[in-house]
Amino acid sequence: MLEFHKEGAPVWIIVDDWIPMCNDQPAFTNGGEFGLEMWPAILEKAYAKLYGSYEAIEAGKVHMAIADMVKNGFPEQLALKSFKNNIKVF
Repeated sequence: MLEFHKEGAPVWIIVDDWIPMCNDQPAFTNGGEFGLEMWPAILEKAYAKLYGSYEAIEAGKVHMAIADMVKNGFPEQLALKSFKNNIKVF
């Protein structure tokens, strides 16, 4: 069971550990450097369930996903190129 915060409200998602596979590898997220960790695939499965399907999260924005994963998250996207000459401001 994982907790997300969709539009500020807590939402609990229950998933099993059956992960979609393709050629003996997880079809989407691989877990860790050697692919041995299951939590990234389970987290991705729960997030896909929150939005209805893997297709619904396929081209999503990372900052929006992180905002859904933390209480009172506020998504913001920064153009890092604007900081390249002044890292102290960043």
